[in-house]
Amino acid sequence: GAGRSARVGEPCTSDAECTDPPDAVCFTTFENPLTGGLVASFPGGFCSKGCEGSEECGSGDNGCATLSMSGGGGGSSLQYCTPSCSSNAECREAEGYRCMMIFGFGFCTPP
Repeated sequence: GAGRSARVGEPCTSDAECTDPPDAVCFTTFENPLTGGLVASFPGGFCSKGCEGSEECGSGDNGCATLSMSGGGGGSSLQYCTPSCSSNAECREAEGYRCMMIFGFGFCTPP
């Protein structure tokens, strides 16, 4: 049977559910590639993908945001597709996601 189809920022349990854009995957955790330390956790799964520009991020009002982290032998960052937002209420707030404003643009970020 066909699974559900999820867009960027929607909950997921497997990569196959994330269909918009077609090469989206289901983020659950993101680790620092250098240290293996946990950088971010995505409760309930989060359809997304690495990106260089918002045009890669499927239909809807999505952007390509940078999640930065530091510590343990140098910083690391993840550029990822995420929905645009103007308030936490647009970002699965009950699961801990927040709307972070950067240069006047809001993007949903993990807890």
